[in-house]
Amino acid sequence: MLTSSGVNGIDNRRLLLQQPPIILIMQHYFYPIKDLAADNKLTTDLPHKVPILYRWWFPEESEPVKILRAYEAEDLLSKTLTATIGETKYYALYLGKGINGRRRFKNHISPRKRISTLRRTLSGLLNTDDESKISKVLQECYYEWCEMACSKDELSDREEQAIKDGYYPLNLSENEHISTTWRLFLKNQRKSAETPD
Repeated sequence: MLTSSGVNGIDNRRLLLQQPPIILIMQHYFYPIKDLAADNKLTTDLPHKVPILYRWWFPEESEPVKILRAYEAEDLLSKTLTATIGETKYYALYLGKGINGRRRFKNHISPRKRISTLRRTLSGLLNTDDESKISKVLQECYYEWCEMACSKDELSDREEQAIKDGYYPLNLSENEHISTTWRLFLKNQRKSAETPD
């Protein structure tokens, strides 16, 4: 269960990072997307020109989690990190990095999937080119990030190590934990959902 404390009427939920242990955390935050997407929270809480590592947490009844659960070739959820907020279980399906934390978040919530690997992956997984549908799925999520005291090169190394230390089924690059079958399936799905300009 996550603990929370109210900040201006909005829950600021902090999740102690259980994994990966090598990360040096400066500050660590856990927010519902619908709150962060509001202009005032985006401006005041997301770090500007500060490197971050981040995770996207999807609720158990979200379409991506349902698709992963129904995938018959292997169990994609049993090794995934989970957290319970209220009565809802969330799965950490994706981990990434950003040199500029605020800009990276904007790229993910922007209805232009070509600037977000996560949006392209969701487009393939959901078999849709409808940006509003992808945005709706992301609005259900929680966004977790920690500010990193490191250089750009070190950030890439820490992201790679964090992916190796965890299990993130929506990460394709540098992810040795997912099977070749799942990787090819997701790549093909992503490719089929892409449409030319």
